[in-house]
Order: sequence, then structure tokens, then C-alpha cells
Amino acid sequence: MLVFLVFAVNSVVLMGQDRLDHPSKMYQAENGKLFVNKHQPMYLFIGNAPASTENMHRLESHETPQYSNPFYFDTEGLNTIRTPSQVDTITKKMVYPVADIVFDVYADGMAPVTKVSWSKADRHVDNGSVFYRKGLKVSLEAADQMSGVEQIYISKNGAPFLACTDTLRFDAEGDYELKVYAVDHVGNAEDVQSYQFTIDATPPVANWSLEGNVHGKAASGDSKIVIAAKDTRSGLKQIRYQINDQPVHVYKDGIDLSVLPTGEYALKYWAEDHVGNVFEGNDVGASVLAFVVDRTPPTASSLVLGDQFMGEVLYVSPRSQLQLSARDTVSGIHNIIYGYSQRFMDEIYERPFRLEEKQGLQTVWFQALDMVSNRSVIEKITVFMDNEAPMSRIEFDGPRFFTRDTLFISSETSILLKSEDPDSGVDQMAYRINEGSYQNGSRFKLAKGDGMPLHSKQQIR
Repeated sequence: MLVFLVFAVNSVVLMGQDRLDHPSKMYQAENGKLFVNKHQPMYLFIGNAPASTENMHRLESHETPQYSNPFYFDTEGLNTIRTPSQVDTITKKMVYPVADIVFDVYADGMAPVTKVSWSKADRHVDNGSVFYRKGLKVSLEAADQMSGVEQIYISKNGAPFLACTDTLRFDAEGDYELKVYAVDHVGNAEDVQSYQFTIDATPPVANWSLEGNVHGKAASGDSKIVIAAKDTRSGLKQIRYQINDQPVHVYKDGIDLSVLPTGEYALKYWAEDHVGNVFEGNDVGASVLAFVVDRTPPTASSLVLGDQFMGEVLYVSPRSQLQLSARDTVSGIHNIIYGYSQRFMDEIYERPFRLEEKQGLQTVWFQALDMVSNRSVIEKITVFMDNEAPMSRIEFDGPRFFTRDTLFISSETSILLKSEDPDSGVDQMAYRINEGSYQNGSRFKLAKGDGMPLHSKQQIR
């Protein structure tokens, strides 16, 4: 019995220094097909026993010795080794019609091709950098047209290659370099495929502020809300916001508060990056914040303290004081400004103050500002400063005699008290006799031996 054997000498094809070594080899599939590595040197042996270890001889070619030991298969796929004429194994006679004896060998010189599939995560590319959200799944599927795929290998971030048997999942944030290749059953190894990407598992960082005329969480109608957000990996995609139950809007450049009436409001906002991470706030993905819009101006008023009399105008004395007050029901009062000219209200009110002592009319202009700079109507108060005492005199009706420096009258003589004040007018006249108490009145008589001082008082009190 003659037995032909094909032998291959192991060789290693190094296609990349970071791959594992995969020696060329032969492989017999379950269906009996024999596959050899097309790049591998081959030798042909013949023997007369079924066992390949008994009485084996390597065949030599005398016609083409330079191509025979070793020889190489030239065709990808099916190759044949033939001998003419089939002989019946029982009768040892030639079988007709005459046909060759054919031995099949499949040469495989092509490496597998691995398909990489990315799923279950949003993707974003920026200037060549690739970003994925956490939960990325990477599926590897290799195909080989001849001997079939033996194994897929992966390397993460420069680690040694390991066999991959399952879907890869990436959850941890960071930069990754994934290398992939496959090898077939005869040692053909695919060129390494390399992928660089980043897992972005962190939402953007966001905050908000009121800009303009602001006090705490209260703002005037000409203020605005500014939302700032940043993302250090995939970058900020957009900010959305909602005020109370109004529709959700995409934030652009500030939220104008001029369209909102005075009142309390709730703001929700969402900051999202390019792979779908959303800023986590107080209300499942939204930051909920309260603020107040104050479009209502304060009111201001004045009150004179001390001496005063209302006639055609309000009369005051140098002892009088002016008290200013204001009221605001939303953000509160910041201050009151005042002055003696509407153009120059440059004094800040702190406490009641005395008016100018200059005789005559004077006007104080004043205005209240709330905590977000809403201004009240400009108010004014006009008063007459009367700082001159009345002019008093005495007249007599009845018997009287004046000699030297003394005036003598009888008990029947009436004394008439006269007083004049050209501004606020005379309020009352009082007199006293000798050391007695003051009495109000303007006409009276004296008893024998009495004398008297006199004073008068303005209307202002």
C-alpha cells in the first residue's frame, strides 16, 4: 500500500509586533477537508502503511527539483494532487473509463476580516475624536472564506491581547484604545484594527444667575437669567429651560424677564452634552429654582414732624423736621433720595431732618428706589419756612395819662392787645399781670396797681 502524505513546515508571519504569534499550520475540518496555509512550505511523502509514521519516504522531483522540496500551492482554495488511472483496490485492475486518482487540498492564504459593531450608546465626533455615552457595547464578528475563524483577540489600552468570546461593554469614563484582530485555523492573522474613543459618563456642570438689577432672588423686569454650562469631554450640546408650566425652550443668550409680570416663578433647566448625558438637578434631570420678578415701583410719602400750620400753604418753623418714608411689597426698599431741586436729588435719606432756615417757600423733591432699582414717582413737598416772630403792640381805650416814662390808666380803661404776622399769622396772644400766670386774650382791664408783660405766638405749632 502506498500512502501520499503532505507535510508542512511551521512558519510565523509577523504582521505587527503587538500581535500574538500564530504559527502557520494545517487544519482538518469536521467534514474531512484538509486546509493548509498557502504561505507555508510543503513536502510530499509516500508510504505503504496507513500509519504516517511507518516506512515513509519523501518524494523527489527529478524534472523540477528546484520547485519540489519545498513546494507551494499556487491557488487559493482547492488544489489537487493526482496520479493517472484509477485501480480497483480488490482486483488490482484498471478501472474504465480511465480517470485520475485525485487528492484534494485546500490552500488558505487569506486572513479573516473582523467587523466591529458599536451599539447602545450615543456617538459624537469632534475634530476626529470619537465620544460615546457609558453603556457602549462593542460586538466583534469575524469571517473567513476558507479554513474558518479560529479566534478573535482584543487589547485594551496597551494590555496584552486576549481571546474575546463575548460582547464588550464600556461603562467607566475615560479614554480608550481598542485593538482587534482575528486568526483563522491555519494561522493567517488579520492586520490589527485600532480604535481610539472616549467614554463620557459625566453630565455637564451648569449654574444660573440673575443679571441686571438684582437683589437675592428678586430681579427687575429689565433683568435677565443667565445659564452657564460646560462639559469637559464630548462638549455641551444644548440647554433647555422652562418657566412655571410654560413650554420648554432652547436657551440661547439669556432669558429676558421683561415679558413676565410681577410675581414668583419657578425655573427648570436641563444641560445636555453631545452623547446624551443630562445635568442632574433637583427634579429628575432638571434644576428647579425660584425667583421673583419685581416690575412694581415703590411708593414714597412725606410727613412734617413738629411745628406746622396749614393755611394757603404748609407753614413750618426752624424746629420742624421732615420725615420721608417708602413702601415696596416685593423686593423691599433700598433707599430714598432727596434734594431741593428735581435735577439734583443727591442726598440719601437716613432719618428726619430739619429744613433750611431761609425764610420763605422751599420744596423738597424725593424718590424711593426698591432693591432691584425700580423707582417711585418723583414726589415733592412744598412748605413755607416762617422763622420770624409776630410784631405785637398795645392800645388803650379809656382814661390814660403818660408822664415821664410811666403810663397811668384807670380801672375803667380797656387794654387792647394787637399782634401781626405777615406769613403764617398769629395763632394766639397771651398776657400776665404782675407775677400771675399767662392768660389768653386780647382785651381786658387792670385793677389798681397792676402791671403786665405781653407776648404773642405764631400760628405754627
